[in-house]
Amino acid sequence: MIDFYKMETPDGSKVHILLEELGMKYQLRSPEADYLKISPYGGVSAIIDLEGEYSGQIPIFESEAILNYLAEKSHHFLGANEFEKAQVMSWLMFQASVVGPTFANYEYAKENAIPLMLKHFEEESKRLLGMMDARLAEKPYLAGDFYSIADIATYPWIAETLKSRAEWYEATPYLLQWAELMGRRPAVQKAFQ
Repeated sequence: MIDFYKMETPDGSKVHILLEELGMKYQLRSPEADYLKISPYGGVSAIIDLEGEYSGQIPIFESEAILNYLAEKSHHFLGANEFEKAQVMSWLMFQASVVGPTFANYEYAKENAIPLMLKHFEEESKRLLGMMDARLAEKPYLAGDFYSIADIATYPWIAETLKSRAEWYEATPYLLQWAELMGRRPAVQKAFQ
């Protein structure tokens, strides 16, 4: 059983998708007074694996750390060999350190009317979408020929910007095809309900 602390953000959605894909039992929780013991800086998402191998209860914060932990624990969505795992981790870290922050900075600049910052992060967002489109022109999924936590981590950010910035996707047919494929997955649909 997993206690799952979630906010309705792309980071919360990616963990939710993986829990659904794995068919793991989980209970949605709200952060409480002692939440900083689980997530020291108070960020959400976080989980507590109530059936952890050693101590019985394993707290984990940061969505990518959670995805990696659950993929390792279940032996799913991480790749079958060293090469595949390296591709998954590369694309997972690309999402965590580049895609998510770039899209978030665009939104910050928009909300706070910072034109120069807005222009920079719009251009950078479109460049990143083009990179992903080029990758998906070669392979059906970000890490290769298999669905992985890299796809799970990236999809919520793409889904969010597709709603608000559809014009960014006019020159990304492979990324759009991938997003449509992802959006049809039952676990994705359940996580976004």
